[in-house]
Parts: sequence; structure tokens; C-alpha cells
Amino acid sequence: MHETNGLYIVTAIVIDDMESLKGQNLEEDVHELKLSACKLLLAIIESRQDSEIYNRIYQSVQGPRQLLKAMVASYETRQTTDKDNEIETVGHSLYILLHQLSKRNPEIKELMTDESSLTPDESQAINYYSARTAQIEIVRDKTTMEEIVFPIPEICRFLTEETKKTTFFETEMDDKDSKIADFFERSTSMYREMAWQKKSFKPIRL
Repeated sequence: MHETNGLYIVTAIVIDDMESLKGQNLEEDVHELKLSACKLLLAIIESRQDSEIYNRIYQSVQGPRQLLKAMVASYETRQTTDKDNEIETVGHSLYILLHQLSKRNPEIKELMTDESSLTPDESQAINYYSARTAQIEIVRDKTTMEEIVFPIPEICRFLTEETKKTTFFETEMDDKDSKIADFFERSTSMYREMAWQKKSFKPIRL
């Protein structure tokens, strides 16, 4: 929050396409740098209730379209490369950043929700990441409610409906301590099931 240009440097890394570095075999380094910058911005606003830091980030990106453009670029790169995980994480982090900023900024909220203001590419990218994003609410100090937004790991697609229902209906829910412990006891077997399902999955080729 000090009067420095550090925030502008971080956001510049996020939104710059770094065209001059393309073709120099630095793609992985560029994505790693962008991912670190995204994580830093998300860490800065985590658990913050004041609007000042949100406004400063908004001002530093020079409008939400810049962030949206960077998110779409990351999404499109994901479609044309085998290195999906790292690149998709960059795009997903940008989507979550836009989502978080939209809570405090009407312009960003309208941009993220008004389909008529989006290009087909922007709409496709937003819908893709939205379908792979979840959130929970936690109570802090018994007085404040905080929303935690996070990407859904791709492997979770392979959890069967039967296991979901079994976990929901059979997990101990007597009190908050027992249900958490019981759920985590089940998590190992659920992960093994997802890993096996993923290994056995055969995509349909059209």
C-alpha cells in the first residue's frame, strides 16, 4: 500500500503479451512468470474487506478489458499446446482475479455477466473457466463471512455420481469436527477412484 509502482509492474507482467520474447524458447519461463504475478495479485486481495486495494489493482490494469484479453489469450494457447496444466492455470487465475474484482467494481461485474458486451472468444473463455470454478463460504471470528474461490481440479471430473451421493448421505454430520474428520478419511479412496477412472477413460474421437 506504499506509494510505489510495484503494483503496476506486477499487473504489467499479467496483461503484457510479451511478444518480443516469443520464438526464443522462453514460453515456459513467460508462463511461470505470469502465473507468479497472478498468484501475487490474488494473495494481495485475499481476506481483504477494504475496497482500496481492489481500486488500485483496477487502476493499474487500465481497464478490465486488458485482464480479459490476457485471460482469453491464455485460454486460446491452452487449446493449441500439449502443456495444458501450467497454461490453463494462468488463465484460470486470471478468471478468478476478474471474478474477485467484480465484487467491488460494477464495470467488471457487468463485463463478466453481460453476454452482449462480450466477443464469442471472450464468452467461450469465461464459460469454460466458470464451469471449472467453485466457491465456499467460511465464517471468521463468528462475525464475518468470507468467500473462497478456487479452481476445480480436472481430475474431479472423474468422480462418479454414485460416490458423490454416498459421500453426501453417509458422511458423519453430527458436528463440524466429526464431519470434517470423516470426510477426510474418505478422501483417499475417492482420489484413488478418480485416478483409476481417469486412467480408464477413453475420449471419443469425432
